[in-house]
Amino acid sequence: MVHRYRGTFTVFEGVDGTGKGVAIDSIADALRAEGLVVLDLCHFWKKYPSLPKWTDKPFSENSSIPLNSFDVLISEEPTYSWIGAALRQEVIAKNSRQYSAHMTAELYAADRMLLYQRVLLPALEAGKHVIQSRCVLSSMVYQPLQEILHDENPLTIEDVLQLEGNKFVLEHAPNLLLLATVPDVTMLTERFAQRKKKDDAIFEEIGFLRKIKNAYESERLRSIFESYGTNVWTLDASISPEKTAWQAVTFYMQRFPEIFHKKREI
Repeated sequence: MVHRYRGTFTVFEGVDGTGKGVAIDSIADALRAEGLVVLDLCHFWKKYPSLPKWTDKPFSENSSIPLNSFDVLISEEPTYSWIGAALRQEVIAKNSRQYSAHMTAELYAADRMLLYQRVLLPALEAGKHVIQSRCVLSSMVYQPLQEILHDENPLTIEDVLQLEGNKFVLEHAPNLLLLATVPDVTMLTERFAQRKKKDDAIFEEIGFLRKIKNAYESERLRSIFESYGTNVWTLDASISPEKTAWQAVTFYMQRFPEIFHKKREI
């Protein structure tokens, strides 16, 4: 199934610490250089922990410009609103409480379906360029392995894909999926210590990260997205975050050359 969005839909995926945020920021800067107006939902969420509708006014934290006036929309999963906030602050946070992979997967599926219905799909229909960190692939990778942390019954990929929200968003798969990989996840522990963003998530243990890396490199998961018409390209995240970002901008320009009109060196 190939979706014909009026806009473009790009998702960055990979093990935590592989530079997804830096890569997205670099593409956003390249698009601003083309004169496009970029709205980062993550900045909005820091001030307004809600999931705005497409026509809400005012939308941004420093203007009265509505969402439909922007050219580029930066998003992230889980969101920082409603269900997404509960996921971040409680369910996947490091604390003494345990939540099953089944419950976690259901919350992720509901959070992303609300995001797609209220914001992303209207943006794509209006011809906007959506760039997002993580998607349903994260649930396909993380939740089947989550029970390893608690020695419980495992959740299968099929279980994850049968959830209503996940079935819905996979039917609206991205045009481009950039998958950041590393040969050895031990290098990521230093990045966790240095980065300003502190997720404090249960998924950052080194043993778990190794299993996550292997899952992301599965040909099966890649083929699922390709069957929905998604181009899946791999980024080498073992080099510096800046060089990884350079790769991301290069791939993005190759996939969507129609967005770029100025002749620039990357």
